[in-house]
Amino acid sequence: MWSPQGVATSSDWIMSRTLRVPIIGNGHYGPCFQRKEPHTMQSKLLLYPVGNLDTALPFFTEALGLPVKFRDGDRYCALDAGALTLALVAGEERLVEQPALAFKVDEGEDIATAVARLVKAGAAVTQPPAQGPHEARAVLHTPEGFALVLSAKLAPAS
Repeated sequence: MWSPQGVATSSDWIMSRTLRVPIIGNGHYGPCFQRKEPHTMQSKLLLYPVGNLDTALPFFTEALGLPVKFRDGDRYCALDAGALTLALVAGEERLVEQPALAFKVDEGEDIATAVARLVKAGAAVTQPPAQGPHEARAVLHTPEGFALVLSAKLAPAS
């Protein structure tokens, strides 16, 4: 394998280099990245409904070894599952009956506007936007019938 320093005996040299790709439009090369388009919602949270947090938690913390990031009483417990947070939800926080991805609405976009955009694309509203304990949220079903949850930061109290 060739490198600027001569012959490399393994792929270590290549693997240690930042991937560089042409950036469309200007012909220059830059680090590979993903540009965020308007209305690109982010999801790093999977809501996982359970009957009782205290009963369900040992499986996830002891058997799977997931550390607790945050717990809010008997209704919500966030677990660190790497790039994804697994949120065990019970009681009033149990918005869905099956595991569902939760998407954050873009900052500056109203949750009702985001819901309307998804409905226009074929989603069905299961629970309209409502204020939760920490954020506004809505539950929809995709055109294929899978639940997803939208959340948006609450406006600061004046």
